[in-house]
Order: sequence, then structure tokens, then C-alpha cells
Amino acid sequence: MPIKSTGFLFGDTERILIRSTNWVGDAIMSTPAVRAVRKNFPDAEISILAKPWVGPVFHHNPDIDHVLCYEDPGRHSALAGKIRLSKELRKHRFGLAVLFQNAFEAALITFLAGIPNRLGYDTDGRHILLTHPVRIQAGLKRIHETAYYLGILEGAGLATDGTALTLVLSPTERAWAQETLKK
Repeated sequence: MPIKSTGFLFGDTERILIRSTNWVGDAIMSTPAVRAVRKNFPDAEISILAKPWVGPVFHHNPDIDHVLCYEDPGRHSALAGKIRLSKELRKHRFGLAVLFQNAFEAALITFLAGIPNRLGYDTDGRHILLTHPVRIQAGLKRIHETAYYLGILEGAGLATDGTALTLVLSPTERAWAQETLKK
């Protein structure tokens, strides 16, 4: 079912792709925005595309259904790899991509994947590749990083519910962390 937001109409939102940031700390800072995507689209199947070292941040996150690995460096490197990744994503038939990563490449990959709705900040020359570009507000880069990611959703008229971070560990991971901290 389409959701109407301030200025934007999202079509098919049954399957949503979130493009994660490339660094663990940034990924954790984006978890309030990930939670907000889930709250705005509670029935959607939500996948996150992340680098191998970032994916574990989302493995146990209750707001993510699937973690997809973006292997660059690796099989998704260079132009041929980006095309390969786009073809892989196309098979998932995503209706909406939410781009937390602010690179031209993120918008290009989702464009090539044929994702009909692409939401993100209109930075780095991405405006022509985004169907739902959000203008970055002056001073936004000087505030807390959680607000930066939430600003993408707020700029599209989507609801957010605060900046609480989410990092869920499995029992094995929790035991390892406790043992490591004891040492």
C-alpha cells in the first residue's frame, strides 16, 4: 500500500532496501533511522545492504529481515562489480531504497537495480538518480549523527521516534563481550 508523505508518494513498499553506511560506528548511529523505517512501513520486508565488516551490526536487529553483503573490495569492485551487484539486487524486486550512505555510487547501484523509489540526501551529484531527493538543511552536518540519518526520513515526511540506539547481541556474542571485558 502506498504511503503519502510530505511532498512524496511512495509506491510499492512491500520490499525495502536500506543502504547502510560503511563504518561500524556510523551504522550504529543509523539504527534510530532503521527503526523509523520499520515503524513507517511495519509490514514491509526490509533488507539492508552492508559491507562485510558492518553487516554484523544488523544481524540481530529486530527491524531488519535480511542482511545483504556488499563485497567491495571483492566481487562487487569496479564497474563490473557494481553492475553485478545491481543485477543481484534487481532479483529481490525492491520497491523502495533508503540510502543512508551518501555516495553517488549508492544511488547509481539502486538506479541500475531498477528500484523505482530511491530516497536519500541530494548530495554528491545524486539528485538525478534519486526519485525522492531530500535537500540537506544548513547545519545538519554539525548536529549529532543520529539526527543526520533521521533527517533523510523527516525530509520525506516520514515519522521518527527519537535517537535511542539499537545494538542486539546473540547470547554467544554477549558472553564473548563479557569475557573480553573481564580480561
